[in-house]
Parts: sequence; structure tokens; C-alpha cells
Amino acid sequence: MSQLNTASKSARQWVCPIQLSSYNRSPVLTRIEAEALDELVGRYDRGSYPWPGHLVSALERLTVPINDVLDITTVGMKQTPGIIAPLMRVMNRKRTTFWGFRPDDWTTMLSPRGNPSGPKIYHNTRQYLIATAYYLGDFTDFQAIVPFRERRLANKVFGPIWLESKRRIETALAGWGYGSQLLKEDLPKTLSLILLMNRSPLLEDLSAEALDRIQSAIPANRHYMVDRIRHALVELKLIENLEPGKEKRVRIPRLKETTTANISPEWLALCKRWLKTTGLGAHTRNAFFYLLLKVGRWLNQEHPEINSPAQWTYELAADFVAALQNWSTGDFAVAKTASALRGKPLAARTTVGHLNAVRIFFGDLHEWGLIPYRFDPVRAFQIPTALNAQLKVNPRLIDEAIWAKLMNAGLTLTDEDLPGNALTGEPAFPLEFFQAVAIVWLFSGLRSDEIRRLPVGCIRWVEDISSGGKLQQEKICWLDVPVNKTGSAFTKPVDEVVGHFIEAWEHIRPPQPSLVDPKTGKYVDFLFCYRSRQVGTSFINSSIIPMLCRKAGVPERDSHGPITSHRARSTIASQLYNAKQPMSLVELQEWLGHSTPAATQHYTKLTPTRLARSYQQAGYFARNVRTIEVLIDQEAVLNGDPTQGLPWKYYDLGHGYCTYDFFEQCEHRMACARCDFYRPKTDYLELLLEKKAHLLHMRQDIPLAELELATVEGDLEATEKLIARLVDVPTPAGCTPRQIAEENSSKNGRREQASGKSSVPTHRPVE
Repeated sequence: MSQLNTASKSARQWVCPIQLSSYNRSPVLTRIEAEALDELVGRYDRGSYPWPGHLVSALERLTVPINDVLDITTVGMKQTPGIIAPLMRVMNRKRTTFWGFRPDDWTTMLSPRGNPSGPKIYHNTRQYLIATAYYLGDFTDFQAIVPFRERRLANKVFGPIWLESKRRIETALAGWGYGSQLLKEDLPKTLSLILLMNRSPLLEDLSAEALDRIQSAIPANRHYMVDRIRHALVELKLIENLEPGKEKRVRIPRLKETTTANISPEWLALCKRWLKTTGLGAHTRNAFFYLLLKVGRWLNQEHPEINSPAQWTYELAADFVAALQNWSTGDFAVAKTASALRGKPLAARTTVGHLNAVRIFFGDLHEWGLIPYRFDPVRAFQIPTALNAQLKVNPRLIDEAIWAKLMNAGLTLTDEDLPGNALTGEPAFPLEFFQAVAIVWLFSGLRSDEIRRLPVGCIRWVEDISSGGKLQQEKICWLDVPVNKTGSAFTKPVDEVVGHFIEAWEHIRPPQPSLVDPKTGKYVDFLFCYRSRQVGTSFINSSIIPMLCRKAGVPERDSHGPITSHRARSTIASQLYNAKQPMSLVELQEWLGHSTPAATQHYTKLTPTRLARSYQQAGYFARNVRTIEVLIDQEAVLNGDPTQGLPWKYYDLGHGYCTYDFFEQCEHRMACARCDFYRPKTDYLELLLEKKAHLLHMRQDIPLAELELATVEGDLEATEKLIARLVDVPTPAGCTPRQIAEENSSKNGRREQASGKSSVPTHRPVE
């Protein structure tokens, strides 16, 4: 314990005004006391309350301590007989002094329902009797006599000194943002009860161990207030923070008799042992535990001779896997299932969850040596092939129209949009708090647990080093994400609007105590912490989403079901995957914080628009079809030239025109042999065609073979192969490219001889 803590404790000490050592605390009544009690009770029965002198002296040993307590509580003279009389009646009936009362004797007398055979206790005297039991009987079992007014009892027992302790706790809690409702009602009730059970009105006399003991003895609805008081005492440096590992404890669910019915004790004992020992997260651990209880009920019904996991074999495991695939919703469950779902077959993912729970359970028991190794759980409880085929990836994206309205609603939240407290009507948190949570949910793609565990200072801005350390024109906001479900902490870029709203909340956020992160066991200053409480696990689903839906004027359900916090993660991931410049699967994996690409695939879904755009960009049709320009001579068509075999259609080959009507069927179309249908694109013919106003320009798609496709793409080797293959294939004019080449060669030779030039053989590549 720190020196400051020790000094503060030694500076203030409270001394109990009732010193029990000064009294004769013998539980045995003397003969004179017993006779006096008999006479006194008789006088009470006759309605005569004034005591004669001999009774006062005979019962002085018993009345002096009671009167000392009543003096401290400043009771009125008229109430004194109503307080002393019940005590005298009980002592006379039990034939013992109040020093010998057992706790249940005090409880029976002080019970608000009273004891039919006991003395009558009036309402205005009960508090004083409780104070008497507190001082003289060491009575602190207040939960057995509820209800009673804790604050009034504290005033009677401690006087005004306890109000100073209340004021110090109030100051600490008010600085964390707590309102008047809690400070005026919940805090005084719980703090007075804590001080009474600790038997001191001073905060310095409280310890962490005492708070743990008191918290375990009071109702669960008071625990949250005890935790607030604990944090205040840490803030006041009156107690020290526990080591992080000590607060990270496993909470075992409280099981009812109906929950454990029809389960063998051996199976239940090992399930509880596994629950305490496993390293799984709290939610998964508890869910698997209740699944194992269902398996225990099935075991008791189908195989009553099997009582322990140590008796399982491959045959029994195969029987369970086969039976599990025939289970229906609600089978072997204690909790009531909705009538619409009861009796329906288990979903494929639910069945797989059952198999995972049993596989992990047996694997852990084998590894810890709690049962002998008789089979391999991985093989025995593997997912059947038919069941595995049903596990398709189908992220439930929020409808685009609804999502756009929700984003606009989050950016335009006002005080009028905030949900009010059921009692006061006032918002539970400031506007900046709601805005920051909503924007982080809408823009960051985080899990709800990651959002609630974000630390203060999780936002950083990228600086442009080349510009002298000044911020860039377009800021890049970095968000530090804490340790998550599947991986370690990481940093991701987010929209700058996320950083602005988080900074606005941090600017007005009251100082809060550090709380233990259940994932790491370390103390963290949580960003979304208010009134010393971390935001709840269901806050987004129960408060943020309904608020945004009301603001946007959209229902809380869409075509895929209820809008939940996790569906936003899938929606954002799919939008990034389908963007105009999309993120790759690996990039999206890093941004979401997944450990494997397979996990990311469960959050992404290609939209039809993205699929169509990708198909168009692939150019499959354009790759296999070439578009060629065609000129139609409309005048020739009107004159009937096609019937006379005259050209009317001209296919533009670039270096010339082809007048063959069935050009797309010609095998030489991509390597023209310049047959009789070929017209060279000379200046004269080109000019002639361009001058004709009646020419109709058209384009025609020509399907291409593999070798022709390579020729179009400029593959010289493919072009030569195509020419060589077609050298002996007849053209539409009837002659082959080889014959055309030979004829051209002979013509060139004759021209050279006629002009007196030497004949030199020429070779023109076949086109």
C-alpha cells in the first residue's frame, strides 16, 4: 500500500461509541432477572407499562446497554417503551439475555413481516431495534430483513459523520459525469449499506477485500454501484487498484436445478472444470458450456450407461454426429424457444457450432490429462461433407438505400435525436458521445467489441514530412484498433470524419478511471467510458441503430432481417471491394484485421454492377471478334448492280478494299491474297469513293479464330504461319495465293523485258 494511502488511513480513525467490554455480557439470566422478566411481561399483558423501582434495579444489567444505544440514536422518550418491550418479551420467552441471541433470533424479531407468535413491533420503532441489534448483537445480515431504510439507519448509528464520506464519493462521481438521480438515490443507499456492514462511517476504513466481501453478500442489482464506489476510492487514493490479472476472473454461470436436471454428475463436473480452465473468450466459453449441457441431456436419454467423457469411444462419437444432424431447434434445451423456430431443423452453422464445442471440449480434456486418450476428437467430430457443402458465404449486407440514409443521419445528429432516459427523459450521454460512437460504427468497419474497447488517443494523423511537418492537404486518419477476436492490435486508415468526431468527444470527455481490458488484463483509459462505466456490449444494437433509424426515417429491418452492428462491417467491406478502384482481398484482409483471407471472404460479396464491369474490362467478346468498316454503295444497289455481279459493298482492309459479298466467310480475310475481288486503295479509287455522297458507312463484327486473333494482335510469327497455311487455299476468285504470286511474277517479267530492263526475280510476301 502506498505511503499516501497509509498516511490518510492513520490520520482519521473512528471509535465505536459502544464499548462492549464495559458490560456484563453473560447470556444466562440470573434468578432475580428471570423473575423480574416474568413480572414485567405480565404487566405488559395487562397494559401497564410504567416500571416499579424494584424491576428497574433487577433488570439494570440489561437496560443500561439498551439505553446507551438509544441515547446515541437520539430516540424520543415516547418511543422508548415500544423499543424495550419487544426485547424483554423475547428474552423472557427464550430465557436468555440478548447477549445470547443467535443471528436468526434477531432476524425473526426484526423481519418486516413480523413473527405471529412474537412481540408486535411498530413501524416507527423498528429502525431503533435494528440499531440495537447492530451495536449489541453484532448484527449485519441486513438482506434478511429488507426492506429497511439504509440512510436513516446510518444516520442513527453513525450520526452526521457518514455524510462527509458520502460527499467525498459524490464529488468523485460527479466529476465523471454522473447525474443527480444516481447521486441522490442509488449512491446513498449503497454507500450507507457498505459503511454499516464495514462497521465504520469512514472511507479510510474500507479495503478492497472488504468491498469484495460486502459485494458478494448484497443483491446483484447493487453490484454496479459498489464498483462505482470502488473506482471512487481508487481515485481518492484510499485503496489501490488490484493487479490486472486479479480482476480478470472467470465468472461461472449460476445454474438452476432445472438447468442441470437429467445430466450425470460426472459429465456436469467436467463441464464446469472445463469452463473454469479454458482460455476461450467469455462469450464463446459460456455458449459452448450450454451446448455441452445439451449433449449431457442427449447422453442421459440415448446412452444412460455413459456417465463420463472418459467413457466415450469412436462408436459413440459417430452416433452423436449422426444424431446431431437430425436435431431440431429446441431439442435438449431448457430455455423456451420461439414457437416459430421450435421443431425446425438446426441450421448448418448451428450444427457445426455444436461439433466445434464437443471437439474442443474433448481435445482440452485429453490435453489436460483429465480423461484417458481413447480417440482423436478432430477425426471423430469432423464436419460431414454434406454438411460442409451447406456452409456457403452469404454476407447479409444492409440495403444500399437504407445504408446511405443511416450514414447521412449519423453525420447530422442533434440533441433532439438522442434517446432519453426512461425515468428522467434526459439523454444518458452527451451529444458528442453519441455522434462519435455512431460515426465510428458507420465508417470504421470495426466489431462492436473493438469499438467499445478503443482507447483514448486512438486517432493519429499522417504528416507530410516533405512539407516541413505540416499536415497534408488531404489528411489521412489512422485508427489504432486494440487486440481483437482473431489477431493482435493493428492500425488502419479511416475517413477523416472519424477522427474529427472522436476528437470532439475527447475534448469534452470527463476524466474517467482506468478499467481492466478483459482481452489483455491491463488497465486502459477507454474512449467510450462515461460515469466510470464502459459502454455496454449491446449499446450499438439497442441505442445507436434505433436512434439512427428514427433519424433517417427507415425501419430497423431490411430485406435481410434486423439491422445489427456486425452487418455494417460486411456492408463496408463489400462496398470497398466493389468500389471504382477496389481494394484487393489481401488489402481488405489487413483493413478488417482478419488472420486469413478465408475469413475476409465471409464479409465480401461482388455486386452485379462490379461483375458486369469486370466482364466488360476482360474484353472477352472484343478479343474474339474484330470490327471492320464496310462501305455500301446505295446507288449501285438501286441500279441493280448486285444482280449483274458488279461491286456494291466495299470491306476496308486498310491497304485496300475487298468487294467479295461474303467476306466474313473468306479464309483469306486476315491475310488477303489480292485476288480479283481486291481493289487497291489508290488515290484515284479512294478519291472516287470519298466523293460519292451516297456511300453508307457501316461496321461489321468478324469472328476470329485463334491464329487470326494472334495476327490481329501483331504476332509476326503467327502472321507468317497463317500465310503459309493459306498459300494453296483457293480465294473467292478461284485461284490460290501461290498462283496469284506466280502470275504477278510473270507479268512483272514481261514488263521488264518490254522496257529493256533485266529480269530479276522478285518475291513478295503473301498477305
